[in-house]
Amino acid sequence: MSARGFIPSALPALACAALLAAGLPITGAKAQVVPESAQGKKALNLMEAFSLALARDPNFAAVRAETAATQEEIPKARAGLLPQVSLAGTFTRNDLELTAPNLFGQVSTNHFSYPSEVYAAQLRQPLFRYSSYAQLSYARAQAGAATAQQSNERQQLAVKVAESYFSVLLGLEQVRLAVAERAAYEATLASAERSYKAGAGTLTDIADARARRDQANAKIIEARNALAKVRRQLEAKIGEAVGLIADLDPTVLPLVPPAPESSDEWVARAYATSAEIEAAQKNLELARADVLRQKGQHLPTVDVIGTYQKASNETTSSLNQRSLSSFIGVQVSIPVYSGGGVQASVRQALNRQEKAEDQLEALKRDVSVRVREQFDNVVQGIESVRAYEQTLRSAEEAHRATEKGIQAGTRTSVDLLNAEAKIFDARQSLAQARLIYVLSRLRLLAFAGSLTDDEVGHVNAWLSTAAAVPA
Repeated sequence: MSARGFIPSALPALACAALLAAGLPITGAKAQVVPESAQGKKALNLMEAFSLALARDPNFAAVRAETAATQEEIPKARAGLLPQVSLAGTFTRNDLELTAPNLFGQVSTNHFSYPSEVYAAQLRQPLFRYSSYAQLSYARAQAGAATAQQSNERQQLAVKVAESYFSVLLGLEQVRLAVAERAAYEATLASAERSYKAGAGTLTDIADARARRDQANAKIIEARNALAKVRRQLEAKIGEAVGLIADLDPTVLPLVPPAPESSDEWVARAYATSAEIEAAQKNLELARADVLRQKGQHLPTVDVIGTYQKASNETTSSLNQRSLSSFIGVQVSIPVYSGGGVQASVRQALNRQEKAEDQLEALKRDVSVRVREQFDNVVQGIESVRAYEQTLRSAEEAHRATEKGIQAGTRTSVDLLNAEAKIFDARQSLAQARLIYVLSRLRLLAFAGSLTDDEVGHVNAWLSTAAAVPA
């Protein structure tokens, strides 16, 4: 029997009527009453919420943009290994006054005014630049780390959306329970007042029922405030208002242990497929490439250089002359001493490499702890759900026995109120246990790097397709 819709069938007739008037079921059926204003509208499900978050969440959009920007580091680094072509041109107007002795020893002044032009094209092809090759490896590691980080952020976004989504469902359940609890206590209060007027009840019975009713009113306010908060969080992630939201269907919720059924195997899977660990491994590759890049500054560079130049009227001695020149050669540059800066850069890169190694090891340990914790949560969640289902059945039986005891004169209305309270507590605990179980499965998959869209779709299939609850 569903914990969501249960209100004991043995409640006084007035309580049943109050619940029906409130739009809440009084049996274990899954069907729920949807307001007329919401009828015909499509309910939001988990997969749709995740798709909206992927398209609209600004934090994930920023990660996606950063990944795209980092990918451009590869062609930038590759450019250092490819030919470099440059064109240059100079046009000048020269005015020259030259005073000098002539052949006869006489000093004379001559004026010259002429244009000069120089045009050149140069091709440079690196033959050996070790630091440029290391830079390319560095850029590839950068891009790999960014891609892995985006994959990790995508999976974490799925978990965050699911947390908000199921928090809304839990908030809705708490509101429904609080409303149903108040209706039951109001019915009990009305029954106690009638009994007192008939001389069969006491003022204590009335006071107890009124106190429970007032406490239920406070619960309704608290539950509605909590629901409004978690609904705003979900709306912030998907970028639109939440209207109807598909509810979890306990009848199709599989209470099965994780496969594989060993936490050690899940840890091994996380080490192999976790995007978070992959990003840390890429960061280590990044640090190693940086060491090679810095060491490369000690090594010679070899370039092939070819130049073609066309000039006219370059100097006064070449007036009215044009020249064409071209050459090709090899340029070798050998670093000798840079004031110790290269050695410092190498030491700095080695320290950062050590840091990346330590961070990777720390992350592996942390992921191992998180995976084992969520694995245990799934296993324990199954036991908790089954235990609370049994608790609910026991609370129902105790309530029926209490009503019979009242009819026999062996129980009081206070006992009935306590029995009703236990039913509502069991329903709330059961709803919470189910949602924790579902979220633990999603977190386990995310930490292991296995939370794909298909897995989100599997969880989405556990939602009701025939009914939704108004948000």
